[in-house]
Amino acid sequence: NINPIVTVAQEGVAEASAQYQLPVSLSGEAALYPVNVDYSIKGKVVGEKQGSVTFNENVPHYIPLSIGEDAITGDTVTVQLTSVHNAVIADESSFNLAVINENHKPSINIVIQQLGSDVSIIDAKKGLVTIIADVQDLNLQDEHTIEWAVEDNQITDLTTDGLFATFEFD
Repeated sequence: NINPIVTVAQEGVAEASAQYQLPVSLSGEAALYPVNVDYSIKGKVVGEKQGSVTFNENVPHYIPLSIGEDAITGDTVTVQLTSVHNAVIADESSFNLAVINENHKPSINIVIQQLGSDVSIIDAKKGLVTIIADVQDLNLQDEHTIEWAVEDNQITDLTTDGLFATFEFD
């Protein structure tokens, strides 16, 4: 029986007053469940300064962090994994979240799918096409609006999924 390794990211960034979700994952299936992971939090956060995550299967879990509104650029929030049951803590067992207060430009990734697979060429005979706009922004509290426009309305958004970040046509 080999115990899985519990891992967290090493670093991230967030604004004051932001809600941040720190992923915690296992390197593989555990020989025995549940896997319990205890952690402590240091820095300007709102809420509990310690807690635990319980895995009943090998699915990532999240530690919620509410950054304090009084946090300023240069402040750091640290999450330290303190103990585990039915697993092993990775050598790098802490996560540092740097507080930022400046605005960073977002980035966007456009993905085109047809029949549920990513494609670079659309086949008119293969049915529904979905264009997905994935916006990434370090400023977690920023809101983004995506507007789709087609010249002369030659195609229209079918809105089969109801999401504003997709454009679907057949």
